Amino acid sequence: MWNKGVGLLILVFSFFFPTTILAQYLQRFEYTQPKMGTSVSITFYADNQVFADSIAQLAYLKIDTLNRILSDYLSNSEVNQLSQRAGSGKWIEVSDDLWAVLSFGKKVSKQSRGRFDMTIAPLSKLWRKAFRQQIFPKKEQLKAAKKLVNYKWLKLDASTQRARLKREGMRLDLGGLAKGYVVDEMVELLQSAGIQSVLVDAGGDLRITNPPPNQEGWRIQQGKAILTLQNTAIATSGSTYQYLEWKGKRYSHIIHPKKGVGIARPKSVTVQSQTCMAADAWASVLSLSKCD
Repeated sequence: MWNKGVGLLILVFSFFFPTTILAQYLQRFEYTQPKMGTSVSITFYADNQVFADSIAQLAYLKIDTLNRILSDYLSNSEVNQLSQRAGSGKWIEVSDDLWAVLSFGKKVSKQSRGRFDMTIAPLSKLWRKAFRQQIFPKKEQLKAAKKLVNYKWLKLDASTQRARLKREGMRLDLGGLAKGYVVDEMVELLQSAGIQSVLVDAGGDLRITNPPPNQEGWRIQQGKAILTLQNTAIATSGSTYQYLEWKGKRYSHIIHPKKGVGIARPKSVTVQSQTCMAADAWASVLSLSKCD
């Protein structure tokens, strides 16, 4: 219940101590942990160490929770359980988080005319092995994998929040969306705790909210330029440390769904959007568009 006395005290305090003065009581806190195969950094402003440490820990625990849902690297993840039922004809009810990613990814697939495809896992698993062994996949392997990749065969029923994969052997890889979605969810968690100024950076996937106290925005370095930004998301695709050198060509981890191979020498593409999931997906699409 709203306490009128407390409310009046807050109003009086705010009147005599404007935002610029109140901001002086906020401290900058920074945290970094290895997650999702990369380094995930959180920067925000809060008024005390105990609260900051607690909410940062919750944000990192959020990553672990979502990873158990969205990662195709974990054998028992929810997305892998859905893949294991491919071709069964059964509709599978999915969690809110998996539904959010699948439904958004389906829209991007349609809008990009298949350049973005969450059913690319048969190809991505083949190329992961190729990167480890530094051997180009065999033609018959690529041909077989390509036959299982088609976003149109991922069926979604919005009325019941269920999904199914039409053909046996199909698999989902949410790598072009999951990291961005996780960043968005971390920011939402921090904002729900009352933190107004947040920056989350997951290996180049960034989401930022209101500017730091008494500043115009967050200073973000993009290449040689330094940008001042607020309330936006940025993702960069193209630069890669994972590739295969074969017969004078370099094949990256960014795989063209229709061609079945990693694109050669991908150019760096940076996308700015309202959410990190959208920026993440469209950065991949635009990287592929340059290679059509």
